Amino acid sequence: MRCLLPVLLFCSFSALSQPIPRPRDWKDTEGRPINAHGAGILFHKGVYYLFGEIKKGRTWLVPGQSWEDYRVPAGGVSCYSSSDLQHWKYEGVALSPVTGDPGHDLDTGKVVERPKVIYNDKTGKFVMWMHVDARDYSCYRTIIFLPPLPIAGF
Repeated sequence: MRCLLPVLLFCSFSALSQPIPRPRDWKDTEGRPINAHGAGILFHKGVYYLFGEIKKGRTWLVPGQSWEDYRVPAGGVSCYSSSDLQHWKYEGVALSPVTGDPGHDLDTGKVVERPKVIYNDKTGKFVMWMHVDARDYSCYRTIIFLPPLPIAGF
């Protein structure tokens, strides 16, 4: 199984040999804001893939926290692709949220954070893992998926 660290190091040292300008408003190739919070990047077959939390909806302050903890409903995980780390094409929702099932880990009433994807050479499958929690952070856990991903060739 490939480790995420070599991918990040590869991204950091080889692809970034020239500085990438940091845009004021980060947009995809269609001109829409990139919605991939807590994202991770996977480099696979010459393409970079960005997976991140979809954040949309009403924001609330979680009561009883000792820190400034703002939340939005869990929106699933988005996916973008790029050949140059500058121009990102929206590929779709890699993992959809569930609505109306409070017992489900991906219910919109839960917290979904920091999704990461790696490729397992031995199985030929992609693995996604992330932190999920209750709205008030009282039920933390890590979940792992073997999702079909919305990317050509996966």
